[in-house]
Amino acid sequence: MSIRANAGLIVLCFLAVALSGCKPENKFVPPPPAEISVAPPVQQSLVPYVEQTGNTQAFASVDLVARVEGFLTSIITRMAPSSKKAICCSR
Repeated sequence: MSIRANAGLIVLCFLAVALSGCKPENKFVPPPPAEISVAPPVQQSLVPYVEQTGNTQAFASVDLVARVEGFLTSIITRMAPSSKKAICCSR
């Protein structure tokens, strides 16, 4: 191939590349608005509480010392006067 043919081929490639970049500009098209669902407000009672993690430490300590010798065999508790019988909690 001659130099003129090579030059013509190079010019032809250059024009093809240059013309391929001459497209119309990209126009910004805003996206459609998002679909939002709305629920009616509800009035309910709420019990406030907080869940927290961590360690606890006593600010005071007590030593329990028995005044008598022996072992505890049962605990008898008396309920309110309206109750018919006492509860015995045996161990």
